[in-house]
Amino acid sequence: TNNTFIGAITTIADVDTVTASTKIKDSNYHIYRVVLTSAGHAQFFYDDEKIMTVASAVTANVAYTPYFNIVAKSSEAQTTLIDYIYVGASYV
Repeated sequence: TNNTFIGAITTIADVDTVTASTKIKDSNYHIYRVVLTSAGHAQFFYDDEKIMTVASAVTANVAYTPYFNIVAKSSEAQTTLIDYIYVGASYV
């Protein structure tokens, strides 16, 4: 195995948090989902399986702009194909 794990980088108040999952990256098609809770925690899903949670990932009840980035483990070029992005909110 290449030990290239799927991870996440979250930033709050200019402090970055790097979190790794136990899922190893491959070149197959997958569905990724990020859910932000009302407490500001970020839950990361991989093919509908929760693979990691970052506590206090964002400031709760503040508007945010999601973005996606690929970080190469080495100097190799990386390509990601994104089929669609859905951003929604609950007004409960």
